[in-house]
Amino acid sequence: ANAVGEQATVPRPQASAAVTVSAASAAAAVWLAGAAVTLLWQGIRYSRTRRRLLASSVSTDAYAALVREMGANAAVRVVPGLESPMAMGVLCPVVLLPEGEVPDLAVRHELTHILRHDLGGKGLLFLACALYWFDPLVWTMARIAGEDMEAACDAQLVRDMTAAEKRAYGELL
Repeated sequence: ANAVGEQATVPRPQASAAVTVSAASAAAAVWLAGAAVTLLWQGIRYSRTRRRLLASSVSTDAYAALVREMGANAAVRVVPGLESPMAMGVLCPVVLLPEGEVPDLAVRHELTHILRHDLGGKGLLFLACALYWFDPLVWTMARIAGEDMEAACDAQLVRDMTAAEKRAYGELL
């Protein structure tokens, strides 16, 4: 027992030289590294592809009336060696076309993607894949959502077509 006026000494914990990391901190670090690698990998891949396609492309005014008619804010360029038409770019959308004659319906399809903001939607899918890089179901969801965007674009495009136009569009696909 302590005498009056005496204070008990409480031992102080010694500082450990080793740093401990909690399981949650380690998991967060792994998740962040995976997200960063996925963003970087996908971003570099997209940037290289876009730069390569645009560098080899040539501007064309052949579809300027169609772009105006549809009210799209997009450039149209021809890319030698491109297999099929495609749209790229969220902020500065561009429709890329293969060399030769491209049916108006194919250009309309790509312009419809731009008008529907499908390119922004694909950007969001890209972010979801980066955030949930470890989950194969998210990657599958993104692939299926991309297919659904294609189907919705086709449905919107054919909505006001005649039966003959729908048949021609189906043959084009």
